[in-house]
Amino acid sequence: MDAWKESSGRAGEPFVMGGGTYARKIPNAVAFGPGQQRDFRIPGLPDGHGNGHCADEAEAAENLKNAVKIYVEALIRVDQWIGKQKENKFL
Repeated sequence: MDAWKESSGRAGEPFVMGGGTYARKIPNAVAFGPGQQRDFRIPGLPDGHGNGHCADEAEAAENLKNAVKIYVEALIRVDQWIGKQKENKFL
């Protein structure tokens, strides 16, 4: 959440959604998304088009770039946390 909060400048809380993900099949996995606001006028779609998991699903390039930044920062933080856990086991 810290990676998202710092990137977005917003104060939000994590939430669980009912959609199916690969994380159910992988032990100790978690799926997460960037939780960004969408403006479908940016890619030039009419009202009712571009929503997630639809035939014409779309996302603005700027949102994709921001999502990558959030994912990279989150993965760096997870890696650092795992490293600390391993260090503590050997102390």
